Amino acid sequence: MKVRRTVPERVRTEMERAALLAGPRVRRLFHSGHFATREKLDHTIVTEADAVSERAVRRELRSTFPAIEVVSEEDEEGTDLRSLDEFFLLDPIDGTWNFAAGIPVFFISVAYLSQGIPRAGVLYNPVSGELLSAGAGTGSFRIVGGVARVGTRGSRGSRTQLRTAAYRPLSECQVHRHDRRLDPALARRILENVVLQARGVRDLGSTTAEMSMVASGRSDAVVGYYVANWDVAAAALLVEEAGGVVTRLDGSPIDYTGPGKFSICAAGSRRLHREILSAIS
Repeated sequence: MKVRRTVPERVRTEMERAALLAGPRVRRLFHSGHFATREKLDHTIVTEADAVSERAVRRELRSTFPAIEVVSEEDEEGTDLRSLDEFFLLDPIDGTWNFAAGIPVFFISVAYLSQGIPRAGVLYNPVSGELLSAGAGTGSFRIVGGVARVGTRGSRGSRTQLRTAAYRPLSECQVHRHDRRLDPALARRILENVVLQARGVRDLGSTTAEMSMVASGRSDAVVGYYVANWDVAAAALLVEEAGGVVTRLDGSPIDYTGPGKFSICAAGSRRLHREILSAIS
């Protein structure tokens, strides 16, 4: 059984504050529709908003926790995460394609990891104002009216605890699925044994957005995908602290310090998680 230590409240609230402070400029760029965009070597895109968000979050976290490394998706040089006892993992904009297309489905994602395990996670959508926060051993919450100001510490707002949906048969479930880059045989099993059996299927274009829906009980599972540790570290903790289960698609634990990308299965209940993995094995 994996044991997590309780995260100091200050770490989580400062992560909330950093995300909130990054929000206004990201929101202005989104609404303006005018921002620089370039394609990366892996054929994904990065926008001016990614750089703006990264600088703001990194600046705030470093000012409060100067001894803790901030590792971002947009770092040009890889960092050996296994060499770090603790670090922040940042995805400045998860859902960049959505942002670039004017679709307001994306999140600033920040996670704090210690000994390779997520201990705190924050997701913030600057357009909708949705702020989600989780701490290991303390639960997952939606924060309404979150406010942060430069020169102050912490964040404010009322908190509502999140809970995943209770188990229900796959035929009654809402599932998020994406099988690009998966082995064709595995993709076919997901299609035949999960997608065609589910009540509804969605693809929102943002892994964190879809996992947040599982954490809040609005959807039941996320299956497939091709993600990196920065895509899911915060969102996975959010799901787990709300009562769900997140693993790699083969059922093994996620290695948040390892290189490369991987596929996942996130479900609102342990029973549904087992059934999905059994259906595609």
